[in-house]
Amino acid sequence: MPIGAAKRPVTERDSLIEELLQTQRSLSEANARFDMATQPELIEQCVYEINALKARHAYYIRVLREEEEPV
Repeated sequence: MPIGAAKRPVTERDSLIEELLQTQRSLSEANARFDMATQPELIEQCVYEINALKARHAYYIRVLREEEEPV
């Protein structure tokens, strides 16, 4: 950002989008760990983490879509 440029105020929607993007990155990393895991305990941990991240991802998608719908 150029010096002296005004920062755009962060809205709730911007925050949700950033959280969604972070969740997508975390999901990608968890899938990579799952692909490399060889111990049953690590595989199980990856499965739980992936499922939790998928639920979080679905939540952010749902909330963002609900915001788009006219009342």
